[in-house]
Amino acid sequence: MKAATLNYKNTYLKSTAPRGEFPPALPLFVPPGTREIILPDPMLDTDLPLGHVAQASAADHLSLQDISNLAHYTLGLSRYEPGELYLYHRPAPSPRCKHATELWYFTLQDAALPAGLYRYNPIRHTLQMDDLQDWLSILAENARQPQDGWLLSAVPDRLRHIYGDFTSRLMCLEAGHVTEQLQLVHHMLGHGLRSVPFPQQWVWPTTEKEIPLQVLWRENLQTEDTPLPVSFVEATRNRHSAHGSNGVYPLPIRLPLETACQMGEFASRQKTTASLYAVVQNVEGLDPGAYSYLPHEGFRWIAPIPRKSEMQQALFITPGFHVPHCPIVWLISEDTGVLQAEGTMQDYQQTHQDVGRVGQRLGLAAAASGLFARPAVSHDEGYFDWLLRLTDTDETVLYQVLIGQDRYEGWPVQMMF
Repeated sequence: MKAATLNYKNTYLKSTAPRGEFPPALPLFVPPGTREIILPDPMLDTDLPLGHVAQASAADHLSLQDISNLAHYTLGLSRYEPGELYLYHRPAPSPRCKHATELWYFTLQDAALPAGLYRYNPIRHTLQMDDLQDWLSILAENARQPQDGWLLSAVPDRLRHIYGDFTSRLMCLEAGHVTEQLQLVHHMLGHGLRSVPFPQQWVWPTTEKEIPLQVLWRENLQTEDTPLPVSFVEATRNRHSAHGSNGVYPLPIRLPLETACQMGEFASRQKTTASLYAVVQNVEGLDPGAYSYLPHEGFRWIAPIPRKSEMQQALFITPGFHVPHCPIVWLISEDTGVLQAEGTMQDYQQTHQDVGRVGQRLGLAAAASGLFARPAVSHDEGYFDWLLRLTDTDETVLYQVLIGQDRYEGWPVQMMF
């Protein structure tokens, strides 16, 4: 199945899912003979602000402590929710907490670890060496300096039993969230990160149990960011997607304009080709309506959306999503012209990962203000394109991030300190 076939409107095809396939959870214990490296406890300065960029590191390789910090604050366990349907949560969101993305550290030369490919186990907080020589050979053929970094892979069957062919899109969006979180932690340690698709082309539907998606080569730090006035660790462990098994029931609040602009600015600092829009419903100083968001300029009016109008009701009709109480809903769009023109699966992957990276920044910025950020892709994107006047362009809304005040009823246990 080609990218042009996958990238059509309303691809929420649960009907294609082979029901009854429920993959096992990540095991607590590992098989005998597994080569496992126990990582030191994560130790990240809790005073460092979200978006902090440290002075460039002079180290020529990552230490075990660096690897521990990077893995834990990217895809470790952040919260345990004993009163929820989905018990374990991580810094990057995943559809129904299935976490199709796997995180690997690799090094092509002996350093803190022997040369090899290591899978991160978030429950045990360990690295497990794997003999995937074909993946390692492809990395070696495309090596950069320094010769180490991270690999993101996806296990489609963790999502396919629920979402069918829509899994291809969801796993790319999820990988984008993980990529951005990993880059933010790298910047805090004084390292840069170059993200490129895995050189080997993949296809859909796939018969592979696990697909290599993205390679993130460590490189010299050459970037700037403007941090938010909140601890990175606090924002990371507080990032969540709202209470409830698969719905949103926020408390009605009026959002300060400064908070909305703070989210927009932080999200816009991700240097991708994605564009940012918003459906504003209850933000101080803004009339209800559709807006574009421009960095350093703020919200720009597009069209009105009167409260309790048919237009507002038509925006969000999915059962379980009480969206009218969300003061703002961010919409992230991309130019999908290349996908419609028979683009490759790597184009499809990169487009959705870029959108996911912006979504991760919105989620962290919302958490910095004590709000939830619920990513969603099941609404009528064609309606959003019409509302934002994108129907005559190659630009398409690919992602929505619902922002609100959680109506929390559980007892979360923090697992990230």
